[in-house]
Amino acid sequence: MTIQLEREEEDWVGDFHRRCIHWTVGRHRSPAEAAVLAFGDCLWRWHAKHPEPKQEGVCVGCGEPLGEHNIDVDDGILVHYDTEFNCLRCYGDIWRRRAVIGLQKAGVLTPAGWVP
Repeated sequence: MTIQLEREEEDWVGDFHRRCIHWTVGRHRSPAEAAVLAFGDCLWRWHAKHPEPKQEGVCVGCGEPLGEHNIDVDDGILVHYDTEFNCLRCYGDIWRRRAVIGLQKAGVLTPAGWVP
């Protein structure tokens, strides 16, 4: 039986490289394409470990007070609901930008071809 312990400090560079291998060997992608996909995987993991702080009564997408129609995007994090999903898109841009910065500080550089 194997027990995997939660690491206090993540090896983001190693994780990125393992995911590149997975996408290249396991999924038959080119190295460039694998790097983009692996980076996306790491972004999502970073975001899951470092969620956006909740802001009571405020939309995390635009920063304005919440109204009557809102979407709970992640464990009580709310954005305005509108037919164009503007605040939802803004929230996605915000967490991806934070994740890119976090990964860069950890040594994972944004691969060529990655588009937010």
